[in-house]
Amino acid sequence: NYVRVLTKEGSKITGAKIIYNGGVEVDIFNDVIVSKVGNKNSFETSFKVDPMNSARVVFSYDLPVGLSITKDSGKYSLLWQKQPGTSKDEYFFIFNPPFGSIVEAKSDSLGMVGESLKSNGVFERDLDYFIYLK
Repeated sequence: NYVRVLTKEGSKITGAKIIYNGGVEVDIFNDVIVSKVGNKNSFETSFKVDPMNSARVVFSYDLPVGLSITKDSGKYSLLWQKQPGTSKDEYFFIFNPPFGSIVEAKSDSLGMVGESLKSNGVFERDLDYFIYLK
């Protein structure tokens, strides 16, 4: 299998792991290829999943300073595009607002769980999230 995450230019990958069958974690940070695709940064890797097994790939990254969300600049958006030809891929999204921020508006598909915004399900179409903080 292969996965690629396109982020804003200047984003820095801070961690990467695969969790097999809901338990066995493998650090793949050193296996991730970082490159540029147009005005985006690309974080990508290949991995193997045996038949009848599952894997969850987790990338952690920091946004560039100019795009970082602060109390004074609180707009965040994410377009998550479904790969054609795939089906029944599960997804999980979590957004933790910076300390002292209040969620002013958000996509209807994002639920509040404590102080975090979350969404999960089966990836059937592109997902487009927005979050406004004050």
